[in-house]
Amino acid sequence: MLQLIAHLIGDYILQNHWMANEKTKRWLPAILHVTLYTLPFLLVTRSPLALFVIWFTHLLIDRFRLIRYWLEWW
Repeated sequence: MLQLIAHLIGDYILQNHWMANEKTKRWLPAILHVTLYTLPFLLVTRSPLALFVIWFTHLLIDRFRLIRYWLEWW
């Protein structure tokens, strides 16, 4: 449950309009968003490896709109 709360805070509360619109076009907004997104996960884990995996996978998913391909495949 804590993971879900961290996800919602990171993706919906800490992401502003600029990040949401630009993260698929440019690296800077994507990196800023993903860094802020990862911060609430400090409530879940202090593992640097786990935090990096969360950060990196979310960066790939958001920057390249990978969810779009998943939904098309599904």
